[in-house]
Amino acid sequence: MSFADPLSSSPSISRDIAAEAFGFDRRPIRVLYLSTVVARDTTSGALLIHRHFALLSSRFSLVSAHDSAARPVDGNIVELPRSRLFARISNSRYLFLAAALDAAFGCSVSRSTLKRLMQTIQPDVILTLAEGSLHIPARRLAAAWNCPLVSVFHDWAPTWQQGPRALRMLAERQIRRLYRASDAVLCISTGLRDALGAKPGAEVLPPIPGSGTPAAASESNAPFHSAYAGSFQNCYSHEVQSLCRAFAEAGCTHELRLYGPDPRWPTDRMNLIKDNYRGFLKGGPFEAAISAASALLVVVPFDWEAIARYSFPSKIPEYCRFRKPLLIWAPDYATCVEWAKRSGAALVVNDPDPTSVVRAMARLRDDAALRHRLGEAAGRAADGEFNPRTLQAIFEGALGYAARRSCTASPSVFPVGSKTVPL
Repeated sequence: MSFADPLSSSPSISRDIAAEAFGFDRRPIRVLYLSTVVARDTTSGALLIHRHFALLSSRFSLVSAHDSAARPVDGNIVELPRSRLFARISNSRYLFLAAALDAAFGCSVSRSTLKRLMQTIQPDVILTLAEGSLHIPARRLAAAWNCPLVSVFHDWAPTWQQGPRALRMLAERQIRRLYRASDAVLCISTGLRDALGAKPGAEVLPPIPGSGTPAAASESNAPFHSAYAGSFQNCYSHEVQSLCRAFAEAGCTHELRLYGPDPRWPTDRMNLIKDNYRGFLKGGPFEAAISAASALLVVVPFDWEAIARYSFPSKIPEYCRFRKPLLIWAPDYATCVEWAKRSGAALVVNDPDPTSVVRAMARLRDDAALRHRLGEAAGRAADGEFNPRTLQAIFEGALGYAARRSCTASPSVFPVGSKTVPL
């Protein structure tokens, strides 16, 4: 299925009439975003949800609620104090155990706090992300208050889960329960949606890029060089370090430049990237740096199968709007490799040996026609499947699709002050 924009899918029906038929009598649809992930202009899922919220139309009214420990700093945000017991454990030597318990049981915020939140906000839809722990109370509140639930799966969160095996298994079970219980689900890739299983209301929502088309920089302005923008930490650290070493040992005349948050590695490992790392850029400086690059690099870890199969790198839609040739270094089963074959917008390297990337980059350097062909295909992807307006319509369509259920579920969906939330 595909989510149509519920209030503007038919040009023959005015938005006001559609809103009345939709059951909200022209008032905005109240959305409660309850998640561990705070929407911020940073990286990864926080950046993606921030972009969707920044484009949210006036027919939605948004309130975000987060664990106070997340230190939210902007927007219409409610800080949820931690329960006393959980706060005490988190401030002890059992911090990591507390995090594992929270991911398995969603116990960081008290039931009374969550009940007051629902009584105050009275949302038409609850929105959550399938990571962290607050998706657990989000699911429970949706069931207890008969409120539609929309969940967003940016990756397969159990990949990152730490702690005792029993708690990791419980955390994975909670993620699967969230998927089954959601009225609408937005998965970052077809592979992830298929792995979770077919269900009504499940749709694919690729990562949303920044808006606008940057001015293209002439290749003659600088020597040929490639750029990688993103995280160097966790599962990406080995590939990034080995790649920098390979470029240095090959004595390349073409340069690899890295842009992203400081990985704060030990000195010996930071030395591996000291000639490549250019800092964490945002806004105009970032756009200028990427526009000046001759080719753009995507790295998918070879040792993390779940990431390759189920995630879709957010840097691909971001890169495509620069209309530059892409080089993807990833296992052949990665979702982004399938996309590259379909779109023709990237040169793919499946060999885990980093010297193969050095050779492929040299090929791009020497083949202007190949660079042009890949850049043109990237531009078509930016204008088509990665168009922010198209992706935002899918996002808002999911909220509207779920909210439609609240109009027919009960004449009084949100009884204030009279309902005990059975958590």
